[in-house]
Amino acid sequence: GASELPAEATYKYGADVTIAAGATAPGYTFNGWNPAADFTMPAENVEIKGSFTANEDTAFKIEYYLENLAGDGYDKADADEARTGVTDTEYTIVAADVKAFTGFTYDEENAKNVLTGTINGNGTLVLQLYYSRDSYKVTYSYTNTPAGASELPRSEEHTSELQSHA
Repeated sequence: GASELPAEATYKYGADVTIAAGATAPGYTFNGWNPAADFTMPAENVEIKGSFTANEDTAFKIEYYLENLAGDGYDKADADEARTGVTDTEYTIVAADVKAFTGFTYDEENAKNVLTGTINGNGTLVLQLYYSRDSYKVTYSYTNTPAGASELPRSEEHTSELQSHA
């Protein structure tokens, strides 16, 4: 994604050579040309070199998905869009990136998880974490059961309907 290099040119000995404007590349800072200043063409070929430094504040984000109540898909629950890192380096999810959501458990084995990626200079890296919905058991019991009380309902498993996050 770097800007195009200035065109190669031929100058006569003694001619004034003007250094081209700085280059650009998404996620990088241009350090300048070497030589940095205009000069008079010497009696030899000259190569002007430029260099870049990777920015340390290139944006990327982590999205969090929670299993829907039907258990047949996921809904985006949150996104951490304030992440930054060094351009063109790899970032891997760490324990601190895993948020707690009430009624949900992070599913490490989910094939949809995107846990590692290269921080692109244009800020397009999106990592994704998927959470399964927790199930809880409901049971009934009597205290001081009177004679002739009806039979207790059976225990049942119920899926959490909570979607608040901590």
